[in-house]
Amino acid sequence: MTRALVLGSGGLTGIAWEAGVLQGLADGGTPIGDWDLVVGSSAGALVGARLLAEGSAEPTFRAQLAVGVRAEEQALASATGRLLIWLIRAARQPGLSWVARAGVLPLALRAVTANAARYGRGEFATLRVILRSRRPGASAAETLRALGRLARGSRAPEGVWIGYWERALGPVQAWPSAQLAVMAVDIAGGSRRAIGRSDEVALARAVAASTAVPGILPAITVSGQRYMDGGAGSQTNADLAVGYDQVLVVAPVDRGALDGELGQLRASGREVAVIRPSAHAAAVLGDELARLDPARIRASAQAGQEDGRAAVPVFGAAAQGQG
Repeated sequence: MTRALVLGSGGLTGIAWEAGVLQGLADGGTPIGDWDLVVGSSAGALVGARLLAEGSAEPTFRAQLAVGVRAEEQALASATGRLLIWLIRAARQPGLSWVARAGVLPLALRAVTANAARYGRGEFATLRVILRSRRPGASAAETLRALGRLARGSRAPEGVWIGYWERALGPVQAWPSAQLAVMAVDIAGGSRRAIGRSDEVALARAVAASTAVPGILPAITVSGQRYMDGGAGSQTNADLAVGYDQVLVVAPVDRGALDGELGQLRASGREVAVIRPSAHAAAVLGDELARLDPARIRASAQAGQEDGRAAVPVFGAAAQGQG
């Protein structure tokens, strides 16, 4: 019996929620440390790395509960500039929660403007493609190419963002095992890459690549190529688990691709369980820029623990209702 764990993307609140889910599962007696494959996309890369290295979700979960909001804001500002933090703080104000969604536009415009100065005004077409990307029928390939162009806009040094994840990984600086696949997307062509221990890349660099949100954070160089957020194309990359007997998908975010990936897994005769945020958890995690709000991290971890406890047992008849 082979088992795969898929941990999806979802920003800082997604990290906290996933850690909480795994802790909640462990609270209910579900084994969470024995996996033949762990696919980590963006938020899931950090959670998966620490889970495999530490054999438990508890250290990561406890870290989310103890997070210092000001310190996290300062670390983000060092990598992204002050605009992101200003927008996040504005969205906390009563009646201004819409800023979390609308704030994506000025951040994208900042990146496009930087690119236009370097590559020409034709770069503004990138913004139109990205704005259309949420509409039904949008071309996934065209969107990925546009996001790749957008990713060139950050002038922040890569080392700042890599250092952010060195701190977040804490004692886990080396690859924990060959079972971990950290997902990233090539900004040049939009192809995805599963970065693993055999690539001989520093773990913090791989996690930084997987979390490099285009237009907000710098693309990260891995083996001579530059990469962006592993959730840019798929929020979970769950299809990588095809061929495993049991697959648990923990998905903080779903923009419409997850059901197709789950269907692909189930069509192959595999036992699949999926845990998504409850209505309460989804509100706590927030939308768009709110997922990068350090002030939401603690509550997101607690909501995840509740969702994890509610999902026990993971596999079997009871779990199928979760999917």
